[in-house]
Amino acid sequence: MATHSLTRRCAGLTSTTPASVVQGFIKTATTTRSFHQNTPRPVFDFLVPRLGAPLQSAYPLKQNGLLRNPVRCFSTTRTRKATITTFNPQKNEDGTEQKIEITSRAADRLQQLRKKENNPNLALRVEVQSKCYAYVIYSSKSNNPTTLDLREDDTVFSYISDQSHASVVMDVFSLDALKGSRIDYEVKLIGSEFKIVDNPAATSSCGCGTSFDIKF
Repeated sequence: MATHSLTRRCAGLTSTTPASVVQGFIKTATTTRSFHQNTPRPVFDFLVPRLGAPLQSAYPLKQNGLLRNPVRCFSTTRTRKATITTFNPQKNEDGTEQKIEITSRAADRLQQLRKKENNPNLALRVEVQSKCYAYVIYSSKSNNPTTLDLREDDTVFSYISDQSHASVVMDVFSLDALKGSRIDYEVKLIGSEFKIVDNPAATSSCGCGTSFDIKF
């Protein structure tokens, strides 16, 4: 009996529910859905990458095995440094040219002496003389002679660079004893001097580099 009465009461409540209540529920649901659609984006939206924005790398990417837009620096200037024979070249028995090398320090020193003495024709003459059982090297300053003033057996070597120009004169005997060596300028506390270094023909030499033994 109680169950039958409760069923009738619920049915009556359902049938008597006003239409305004149903319309209000629909309106609330619609408003709630509209609220979610119009809500602005979260504050941290900038942390999310945009799908349309291309990714950029701090390093150039490779395309077809090559770097894209690589940065390279090249120098358009070229420094010339060479020792050349400017007069009367001599040759060995096999036909190769007899050469020496003038170092940049020796060339710079000769350039300084040229300016100091105001003599653009200043040159260094290197001579090798036999003394007892050793050969002694003598070097002296001299005017760079013209081709008419040179000895018949003299050879002139010149150092050519963008900063300096220097010349060394040798006779045929001295060149044959010093071929392949280097003429350097050494600065010491007890004195500075031109000296011969790295002589391939010397079997022994003194510490100062002015005397040596040689085997022809």
